Amino acid sequence: MNDPDERFVERLATDLERVFGIGVAVESISAPAEGGRTMRVAASILFNGRIETLEAWAPNEALLYQVLMSRAVEILRAEAFAGLAGPI
Repeated sequence: MNDPDERFVERLATDLERVFGIGVAVESISAPAEGGRTMRVAASILFNGRIETLEAWAPNEALLYQVLMSRAVEILRAEAFAGLAGPI
């Protein structure tokens, strides 16, 4: 991983920890292959006693960040809804 990728992963992990608390590990980031256009990031999050995996593919880091943070919000929203609905 090169320096810009390392900084991106550190920032992503820090921001995901702000959303979920501790227990975030960015597992991998892959730059596009020669001539390719898509980057990939996978992150595992320990949340409410279970592990959630977030994955995103995008042409650049800005879009990767946006997709991952959107998925993080979806997880929080689903948890909040489940808490409101309660057991059935």
